[in-house]
Amino acid sequence: MSLVEWAVTLTEQRLRTIRRGRGDSPFDEIWCVFDRDEHPYVDEAIALAEDHEIGVAFSNPCFELWMVLHANDLRRHTERHAIQSMSTDLGFTVGKGLAPNAWPILQSAWEAAEARGVALDAVHAGNGSSIGSNPSTSVAQVVRSLHRA
Repeated sequence: MSLVEWAVTLTEQRLRTIRRGRGDSPFDEIWCVFDRDEHPYVDEAIALAEDHEIGVAFSNPCFELWMVLHANDLRRHTERHAIQSMSTDLGFTVGKGLAPNAWPILQSAWEAAEARGVALDAVHAGNGSSIGSNPSTSVAQVVRSLHRA
């Protein structure tokens, strides 16, 4: 929630700058990237971001899911520590950081990860669980935005 509140403040400053005629906004888009982990108020944070037209790239249960999807399908509820271990075993992460040789693999496989993330949404829709349920990720949206830029 604190991340989204900070982004709302940036958004409001951006609008004031534009209204005062001080040129264009310094930002094309504002995004918040976060995961479920054990954060309180995730649903409220997502709603607040949407209310202020702030992009959200959300992973449930953890950001490392996005990394794992570059190499593997994962369609069942999985605890975050197991996904974090998978990401490490695949050579994508070391602790909370990116592994030294991970970047080229991630760059070349991001569209596969995006397709797997979309497939997870279809799984949730098919079994009646809500979009954003474990496992799910929308990180591809911010990646696609960065590619456009």
